[in-house]
Amino acid sequence: MTRQGDDTTRPVILRARNGDVIRADETGLTLRLSDEVVADLRRRLGATGAPAYVDAACLGDVDAWDLRDIGDWMLFQARLPGTDGPRGYRRAHAGGAVIAETGGPVWGLFSLGGSRRALGTGGAVRFPYHVVTADDDIGASGHAGLSPAAPVSTVDQLPEATLDSAIADAYVTARHRAMRALPLIYTRGESDDAARLSDLATGPAYDNLMAAIGNLSAVADTMGKPARILAIGIDYLREDVLTPLGAFEPAMRDLVSRIDNALWARGFSAPVITTMFDGSVPDRIAAQWALALRPPSPSYVVTGPSYAFDTDRHHRLTPAGFNARACVEAAAIDAMHAGDGWQCPIPVLAETDKRRTRITVRFAGLSPVCVDADDPFGAGSDAGFDLMGDTDGAAITGIARDLNDPAALILTLSGALPRGDIALRYAYGRAGAVRDEWASDAYVGARRWALPAELGVHG
Repeated sequence: MTRQGDDTTRPVILRARNGDVIRADETGLTLRLSDEVVADLRRRLGATGAPAYVDAACLGDVDAWDLRDIGDWMLFQARLPGTDGPRGYRRAHAGGAVIAETGGPVWGLFSLGGSRRALGTGGAVRFPYHVVTADDDIGASGHAGLSPAAPVSTVDQLPEATLDSAIADAYVTARHRAMRALPLIYTRGESDDAARLSDLATGPAYDNLMAAIGNLSAVADTMGKPARILAIGIDYLREDVLTPLGAFEPAMRDLVSRIDNALWARGFSAPVITTMFDGSVPDRIAAQWALALRPPSPSYVVTGPSYAFDTDRHHRLTPAGFNARACVEAAAIDAMHAGDGWQCPIPVLAETDKRRTRITVRFAGLSPVCVDADDPFGAGSDAGFDLMGDTDGAAITGIARDLNDPAALILTLSGALPRGDIALRYAYGRAGAVRDEWASDAYVGARRWALPAELGVHG
């Protein structure tokens, strides 16, 4: 005997773990839709009234609550693995990963360069819901010039860490430590096998960089937020084997101008452009020194010298160098956006006293300079300075601060320096130990180390 309302006589066509999906009776088939499908239909039909209930089970077995459907996204609160702790998250209905729900714009952190910049590591970021990349199975390392970037409007978490994602992660970590607002940062680095800087500026890596910036805008549009550029790193020097000595500086200025103009046309303001001073390539030191002293744009910043970041015999960053550089670049980007500026000390003038037994070296910078007593990179007692030319045996025996000028150091010599064509080099193909006095509680261990230079000795 079957009671009224008892469905046990109706055949089941399809059954799922959580109940029957399709049943049959004398009138036909009955389909029971999931809460997620019903909510999707409400969105598509523009249904009004109270928000539809959304079952947290659609996210899997996670500690989530307060689920809401807003446009193309599902927003919710959750306690997920990672450094964040309980906070708001979102996931696109179209797919992609769970990401942090943040205030303000969607930020982009990009890079353009050679194969060293595209290097990925097996490490994970500390804030996986804040540092993301395109949902295209390519990862943050980019296409390496092998294929064109496709349009993408969803994001994914990082399958591996890159320098770009490590910089973004260090930036978020510092803000988290200082109880500041945490951003959502979209990262992508693009590279190719260009053998000269002018080819990099017109090749597939540049095209893919512009495509990545377009994808940033598409992602932000789906979220109803503006897109902003946090920084673009240019990491290309040792890979350049064809640009003549005198052409590297103007070629870099042309590339920076090209990027600035392209982003202006896309509605972005001039981006912070970061680069590292590579002192291990002597033929490029003069050009890099000129670019640091007279930047191609007000937002162009040299974050630090290569001697401060440990590398292997292939000139690739070691894990220690990787983390140190990420921390310094994040600090530089933060300072630029805060309006504080960033400038590593740049040696600009070397002159002797009347007895020619001392050389005063003056630096351009933002803070007083000093010699780091710990000598962390093993520069030695000369702190990275070398005298070049016919010095008649005069050598550097001591270095001290100039008490009359906080932006100068005084080098004491073992004897009088003869007159002639004599030059003073700093960190020229070797390590140095000069820095300014800037330090940060948020970016632990980050310092502004002096940049390499070769100066004629005057006086």
